[in-house]
Amino acid sequence: MVIGTAGAGAGVASIGADCTSECIGGRQLRQRLAGVGAQANLGPLVWSAAASTYVLEDPYPAPYSWSLPGLWTYAGGSAVFWSYSRLQLGAAKSKWGVGEQIGVDVGLDAMTGATVKVSEEWLSCC
Repeated sequence: MVIGTAGAGAGVASIGADCTSECIGGRQLRQRLAGVGAQANLGPLVWSAAASTYVLEDPYPAPYSWSLPGLWTYAGGSAVFWSYSRLQLGAAKSKWGVGEQIGVDVGLDAMTGATVKVSEEWLSCC
């Protein structure tokens, strides 16, 4: 997942996500999402871009193509290579946690917006 922001204090945010579900019943869903939104931040930068990996959980027993697109939210604090954050894509959310990030982001961030499905692929798996 990659998030970018522009604006000191408040501004715009963008997100790109490449998501792959667990293997259930010999099938796995891979979706790519893109979205925009609004952000508020406390930090020294007027722009940021960072890539991170999240494990998302949704309330459904199997992958559905409509589970991830739609509302997205992000909240967290970051310092160069680390962040403490939480991400939600549609009905799926991560737990709050510490994780590595690649990019430039320092401060506290809150973002929300909407995503659309860019591509979708059903894969066979064991």
